[in-house]
Amino acid sequence: MQTIRCFIAVDISPEIKDRISSLISHVASQVPRGSVRWVERVNLHLTLKFLGEIQSVRANGIQKALDLVLGAIPAFDLSIAGAGLFPSARKPRIIWLGILPAHDVSLLAAKVDNAMQSLGFEPEDRPFSPHLTIGRVSRDVSESALPAIAEVVLKNQPGEIGMIRIQAVTLYRSDLRPQGPIYTPLAHVQLADGKSPNPC
Repeated sequence: MQTIRCFIAVDISPEIKDRISSLISHVASQVPRGSVRWVERVNLHLTLKFLGEIQSVRANGIQKALDLVLGAIPAFDLSIAGAGLFPSARKPRIIWLGILPAHDVSLLAAKVDNAMQSLGFEPEDRPFSPHLTIGRVSRDVSESALPAIAEVVLKNQPGEIGMIRIQAVTLYRSDLRPQGPIYTPLAHVQLADGKSPNPC
């Protein structure tokens, strides 16, 4: 039986993607060449839960489980602002943008996690930390280059990049390729804004 790699996420509007892409280009020009793998514009998203490898026939059941819990959550707005590094500025591995306010999207992520638990997926083992990943430090980068990467990110704090309206979550298929991942939407599940779920 076919298995596919999947995750659940919130989409980013084209306008905000353009602004983030401009920020990435600006920061990328200042860090050591090849030291960071930047997220392509088309792949920018806010991950709510990573599901891993699943049987493809489960996608329909996942959509239905999400619909049951998310249909009662009103649509809401988020602000994308600020930048930071995981796990720390001393040893950066992930470059991210901040999400505000954290409460609403954390509640949404918790509802998604609960819905997936009902289908047998493991619950998250640590609190949800709202962020939007824009880059990953390459594994072969020397330790001496890490401070330079952190310094560039921290001195280029973007302030508020913009607002996004959260009206739906998307179930994505992720195909890993040498040139970068390809994300394919499998289903959209609307929040409580008067619309019904739309399969892709």
